[in-house]
Amino acid sequence: MNFPSIPDDLYKLLVIIGAGLIIYSYISQQNEYQNYKNETIKYNSEVRTLNNERQYLEDELDIIEDEADNYSKKYNIKNPVIVSDSGYVFNQTLRGSKNDVRVSDSVASLLSRFKIKKREIKIKDDQLKVQSYVIDEIKADFNETDNFTFWLSIIGTILFSIGVLRWVKSEESKENVMQRQNIFLPTISKCCQSCGIIFNKSIKYGREENGEKNFNFCEMCYSNGTFNEPHLKKEEMFNRILSKINNPKKKEISRIKKKIEGLERWVPEKY
Repeated sequence: MNFPSIPDDLYKLLVIIGAGLIIYSYISQQNEYQNYKNETIKYNSEVRTLNNERQYLEDELDIIEDEADNYSKKYNIKNPVIVSDSGYVFNQTLRGSKNDVRVSDSVASLLSRFKIKKREIKIKDDQLKVQSYVIDEIKADFNETDNFTFWLSIIGTILFSIGVLRWVKSEESKENVMQRQNIFLPTISKCCQSCGIIFNKSIKYGREENGEKNFNFCEMCYSNGTFNEPHLKKEEMFNRILSKINNPKKKEISRIKKKIEGLERWVPEKY
C-alpha cells in the first residue's frame, strides 16, 4: 500500500485522532443507549404499577357493591348501587327513612374514595402517554446517534489504521537506515580481542594497512592490517597471559580461560 509523502508526526496525529473518534463514538453510543434503556425500564415499571392500581380499583368496586348489598339486606332496603359492564349507577337517598339515608351516606363515602382513586389513575395514565412520546423521541435520537457514531467509528478506524501502518513503516525505514549506517561504523571494543588487555592511554589500538585504527586489537597483537603472530594458538595465548601471574589460583585460571574463549580472535572460523 502506497502512502503519500507527508511528515511522520502527521501519521502519529492520525493515530491519536482515529483513536479519539473510536472512543468518542463508543462512549456516545453507550450513553444514548443507557439513557433509552433507563427511560424504558422506568416507563414499563410505571405501566405495571398503573395496571395493578386499575385492577385494585375494579376489585374495590366489587367490594363497594358487596357492601351496598349487605347494607340493603341488613336494613331491608333497595340496593342503592347497580354495577354493570358499562360502569355503576348509584341512587343516592337524600331524604327518606333513617335507614335509607344511613346506607346512602355510607355507600357515598365509599364511592367518593373510589372516584378520587379513579381520577388519580386517569392523571397517571395521561402522564404515561406523555412519557411514551418522550421515549419515542429518545429512541429516535438513539437511532440517529447510533447511525452517526457507526460511521464516525468507521472513519476513526480508517484513520487509526493508516496512521499505525505508516508509523510502523516509518519506524522500520529508520531502523533499516540505521542498520545500513552501522555497517560502515567501526566496532569499538573495551579490550583487545586477541590478548584481552584493556585499552587505555598507554595501550594503543592496532593499525590497518592504510594507517587507520583498528578499535578491536591492540598494537602488540595487530599492525599493518594483520596479526603480528598469525599462527599463534589460543592455548599459547592463554599460557602467555597465565605466565604473567604469580601463583594463579584455580578461580583466576578459570576466569582467564573463560575470557580468552570469549575474545573475537579465538571464535571458531572468525579469523
